[in-house]
Amino acid sequence: MRISRNIYLYITLAAVLVGICESQVYDSCDGVARALGSGAGDGEYPIKIDERLAVPLYCADLDRNPQAYVPLKSGRVNNFGSVYMSVGSVKDCGTVVPPQNYSAWGRTEFLRLQIDPVHLKIDLNNFKFTHTIGPRQICFGCAGDKFSATPKCPPRGKFKISLAGTPFSIDDSVAWKWTGQFPDGSTSGQANILTTSYIGCFKDAVDRLLPVMIYNSKTLTIPICIEKCKAKGYRYAGAQYSTQCFCGNSHNKYSISKESECKMKCGGGGTDQVIEGICGGYPGNCYPTINGQKGFTLQLVKTQPCFKNPCQNEAICVALTEDEFTCSCLPGYVGSLCENLQTIITASGSDCPTGLQPEQCSCDKCTGARFDGDVCVASNGKPKTTCRYDDPGHVILFNVQGTASDAYCPVGTEIVGCNYWDSKNRKSGNGQGSLDTKSRHCSLKGCSTCKVTARCKKYDCGCENNGVCSKVTGTCSCLPGYTGSRCQTFDYCSVYEDKYNKTACKAGECQAVPSSDIRAFGGDLAGDHCVFPFTYQDNSYSRCVEDNGVGPPFACSTYFDGKNDYIDLGQWSPAPVYTIAAWVKPTKKDKTRRTIIGGVNICRDFGLYLQNGHFNAFYYPASKAGCTAPLQGASYSVGQWYLVSVSNNGTHMRLDVSGSDSILVPVQHYKILTTTGLRIGGSQCCAGDTFQGNIKSIKIWNRALLTEEVKMSMRYVNSINSTMEAMYGGLISHYELGHDVNLPCNGIDHGGDDWEVRNSQQLSGIHCNVSRFSVPKGIIALIKPYDGTNGGTFEVYALDISIEGVLDGSGSGYRGGLVPANPADNGVQGESYSGQGKASTAGNRGGGGGGAGGKSNGRGYGRPGAGGGYGTKGQSPNKQKNSGSGWSMYGTTYGTPQLDTLYLGSGGGSGGNAKDLTKSPKGGRGGNGGGIIGLYASRTVTVTGIINVSGETGQGDVVSSSGCSTCPKACTDSKNCQGSSTKSCWDTSGPGGGGSGGSVYISGQIVDVGHDRLWAMGGSGGAGGIGGCGGDGGVGRIHVDAQIFKGYVTQGKSGYLQTVTSQSSYKDLSIPGQKLIIPKTTVYGNEIYRGCFQDDSNNRHFYHQVGQSTSSKITPQYCINLCRNNNYRYAAVEYGRECFCDNAFDWKLKKSDNDCNMPCAGDKLQFCGGSLRMAIYGPHPMSLAIGYNGVQQQCQPWCVTADTDTTNPKWGQCDLSSKKSSSYKIHCQCPAGMIGSNCDQ
Repeated sequence: MRISRNIYLYITLAAVLVGICESQVYDSCDGVARALGSGAGDGEYPIKIDERLAVPLYCADLDRNPQAYVPLKSGRVNNFGSVYMSVGSVKDCGTVVPPQNYSAWGRTEFLRLQIDPVHLKIDLNNFKFTHTIGPRQICFGCAGDKFSATPKCPPRGKFKISLAGTPFSIDDSVAWKWTGQFPDGSTSGQANILTTSYIGCFKDAVDRLLPVMIYNSKTLTIPICIEKCKAKGYRYAGAQYSTQCFCGNSHNKYSISKESECKMKCGGGGTDQVIEGICGGYPGNCYPTINGQKGFTLQLVKTQPCFKNPCQNEAICVALTEDEFTCSCLPGYVGSLCENLQTIITASGSDCPTGLQPEQCSCDKCTGARFDGDVCVASNGKPKTTCRYDDPGHVILFNVQGTASDAYCPVGTEIVGCNYWDSKNRKSGNGQGSLDTKSRHCSLKGCSTCKVTARCKKYDCGCENNGVCSKVTGTCSCLPGYTGSRCQTFDYCSVYEDKYNKTACKAGECQAVPSSDIRAFGGDLAGDHCVFPFTYQDNSYSRCVEDNGVGPPFACSTYFDGKNDYIDLGQWSPAPVYTIAAWVKPTKKDKTRRTIIGGVNICRDFGLYLQNGHFNAFYYPASKAGCTAPLQGASYSVGQWYLVSVSNNGTHMRLDVSGSDSILVPVQHYKILTTTGLRIGGSQCCAGDTFQGNIKSIKIWNRALLTEEVKMSMRYVNSINSTMEAMYGGLISHYELGHDVNLPCNGIDHGGDDWEVRNSQQLSGIHCNVSRFSVPKGIIALIKPYDGTNGGTFEVYALDISIEGVLDGSGSGYRGGLVPANPADNGVQGESYSGQGKASTAGNRGGGGGGAGGKSNGRGYGRPGAGGGYGTKGQSPNKQKNSGSGWSMYGTTYGTPQLDTLYLGSGGGSGGNAKDLTKSPKGGRGGNGGGIIGLYASRTVTVTGIINVSGETGQGDVVSSSGCSTCPKACTDSKNCQGSSTKSCWDTSGPGGGGSGGSVYISGQIVDVGHDRLWAMGGSGGAGGIGGCGGDGGVGRIHVDAQIFKGYVTQGKSGYLQTVTSQSSYKDLSIPGQKLIIPKTTVYGNEIYRGCFQDDSNNRHFYHQVGQSTSSKITPQYCINLCRNNNYRYAAVEYGRECFCDNAFDWKLKKSDNDCNMPCAGDKLQFCGGSLRMAIYGPHPMSLAIGYNGVQQQCQPWCVTADTDTTNPKWGQCDLSSKKSSSYKIHCQCPAGMIGSNCDQ
């Protein structure tokens, strides 16, 4: 290629570089479609052309037949093939007279070229991304005419190829072939290949022809020089001395020189990225060939840096242009060359970027730093988070709080961080203690007022049966005899048969038994090793029992270490009539009170506990008033399983241990129990009351069960029978603490299939047993709106959940106030949890107030509606130019931050009508509230799209700017904001108020919601004229339960967010059955005691009072029945004889349980609130129960150790260390009449 002092014309190139996702390179466009599914959109993706080499290619038709294309960055005007339009004269090189068009003429311009990424071969006849002028499509790199009467006539057919801006050049093997003829019969034509955009070879001097030298490199090529000058806005580019590139806007300073003076080669070699040619004959044409056959192949520019792969750590080099590249790193590596392990220190404790997890927390000159969940906080100063790459699919980070000097990570984990927090703000430093990775020890010296916390990392691939988790890949390495991705299947017989290619047993049943002894300990202490095979409860086993399929004993449970670890069930208690049952295995016997389950506070204690070697229950002796006393039951032995229960029918209490040792005593009648906190394994009042041992199951009923009923119910494993018991038997809580149990499916059962939502699909109801639920990118899924009875709610239970598109429940909640019908009518209140509000109701119970009609205003104006409330209160209307009376009231707040109950957002109030509706529209409709979206994943929830439960905007004018300060465009009188239309310009009628945001509840082990991708904003009030604008709706509520939470929601703007991060969470298996209860026909219902709450005679806590005519019959149960019959969720008794109903209560009004001590009019032995004190009954919180301070589920396999042939075989726990080294052998269980090791005799 000529080079020395050449000047090249500026070429207009679309220099757009491809953005490469550093962690994703695809094998092909088919691979893109498979990886991204229906959410994959056509576009540029990095596609591998070699094992560690990729290029950006355009993938088209991903939804049906994916094909790869080279994007031509220089544009279609620089990539074309053409056949000249006119026919030439045979006498000379001019046009035939009269003029005549050649039938085969045409010009085709190419934007993209179809390519085979494996062989880099171009399909010359693919015209998908082309533009053609004329009757014929012309192939890429092809040209011709019927104009050149002789070889001396300049050809008029032209082609041009410009691969500038891509990493490709024309392959060395490509050559152009001419075919055709001339009028004299000659066939000696040829393809004329020219250099592209070449002006000429020019002289240069000290006073440069092109004044700016922009580039000097041994890798210089002509396209590089052109691109460099173009990027700086110059028209001309020139190259000389092999390495120098000059730019300018004029080339007329010196004369043109001989071509022979520009023969120096480019330093970077000839890239052959740009070629053009002219061809002709009579007719004649040319086309590219490979080995003589028509074809066209590309090659990577020979000087492209990816040829030497500068990327490190097995990264893939992605060639972007002829000299630019990027590296696609393997997970965990960063840097331009992937040379560093990914570590980022974020300021102010902010979230770690996606793909990284927070490992260390520190601060500058503070007295303490720590993780609150996964958020780094400092006592003072700015916190700093050290984030490192960890695959959240199998890496779990958690915190272990220790003493003032020491904290340890559990065995089987790693320690990655160590922090202290000084409650007295005395110890200045960076908030970090000393950590020893070998001993997993976090330590601090000399600070008695400090609390030390270890940051621990656990690799959890979900491996079962002692499979080993790979820290890098997250895969499981299985012990002999175990198979499956999680080592979940034990089938040594199949392994044996595959290995030795023979049948294990000729007849009978093949069993695998350990070839050496497995040691055993604990249990009945009758033997020190396992006996295989053994029969237990009619089941035959050839290995240790590793689940809770039979029992007792039970393999899986939650272990409490007695160091203030517990499970929090919330602030509630059973009503005075109840039953509580538990499967427990104590591992400690001492004088300390150790709570199994219960509420312990203010002398209103209830529940079960251990003390002095006996099971005990809290009870109120009938013979004396005052605090509770211990009801002592049977003694226990350490390491044994017991079924223990307590039941109270209001007058007598029974304590049962294992269904045989029973004590029945009279108690004080119908005592109100504490609602300060119900816990498993500990008590709210006293930190030392912590249980030590294992708990497998907990059940609570709102009725007194007989001993046999308890035994029957507690024999069922997992969630069997929980739904029926909740619907018909008064079961109000059921927790299986041994292992994760799927909730019973009482909605639409998807049978374990994946569910990918279609565009505009309308969703509603409860969906369960889904493997992977996804809303793909570009898809909008709509929640069916609430219609007064159904709709507005969508909940899904799945293994994994991915929201890449939009899950839209905006405006799907309670309905906004309707448009009033007649002139001067008042606006209508928005709907809320109590139904449609009334103007006389303070706070409107969530729904926005409707504006007053024109008849209440001397000038005949209607007022705007107010906003609905929920997480925050709605807003009052925005007054514009007309004050006075008749303004509507905002909707109030309701619900709890924990989202104990999921509520729809409230509707805004509608605007009032003007007195004269001939020149103004009717009052604007109130905006609907947001809907309910519940996403419950067993593993991960990832949100990269949007989840939206925002309220709807109230009806009003279309305005050009936000706020309520200018007249709408529709108003013809912009000074007074008045119009003359019955369809626009809400001037004398009021616009509607906005609806409030709804509810979003998300739970999973790992939840990543991104930044501000959860929307529960209130709807804006409608814009208006003279009367002003409607009030904005309040924001909704968002709650996230997760072991690892990543993301951010702007509080008070996007929604009202609460997060709970814990390493242990537990589902209430009774909830699906509770949701199916029919209030009007249920016998036991699901009501429990929520507490004692303040009331106000001028602003009632509960909206609806019932039973006034039968007040002499009022008891808690009588009131509950009245409220059920009116379809209300909550019932409240007050002042001994009053009954109120509603669908929500205000937690901020909770008072001491001692305040609700007034006897009931219907039964003086029961209690019905107090003076302005409501005793509220209703469902308990339906959020997850959370484990604290190291509560962990664990499985300890067991086996039979003695008395295998009796009805009472003895058992012990398997020694896992001996089991790991054990191999297996075949044992054949022969049928009747057959003997021998193979049952072949």
